[in-house]
Amino acid sequence: MAPETIVLLHGFTQTGHSWEPTIAALGERYRALAPDLRGHGSAAGSRPVDVASVRADVLALAPRRFALAGYSMGGRIALSLALAAPERIARLALVGASPGIAAAG
Repeated sequence: MAPETIVLLHGFTQTGHSWEPTIAALGERYRALAPDLRGHGSAAGSRPVDVASVRADVLALAPRRFALAGYSMGGRIALSLALAAPERIARLALVGASPGIAAAG
């Protein structure tokens, strides 16, 4: 049986490489995907840089169901993704993330 896929979303100013120690610790229990999010690393030139586009990028690279983890900005994106496509998310882990600042009015 193939290992479950986990998508790891990095924080602001980081890249997918930020997850290398975590990926090493996961060993062969998960198939880890740690993309560079738009505006960061190898995806620095990708436009537009907005949450909807980043969600679409993640859904395009991930299998039908997957575990999702995000740190800081990546956690906010992961939360947004889980709310937008709950049928795709098998598990969700958020680290150092909050839903953001509520808009006035």
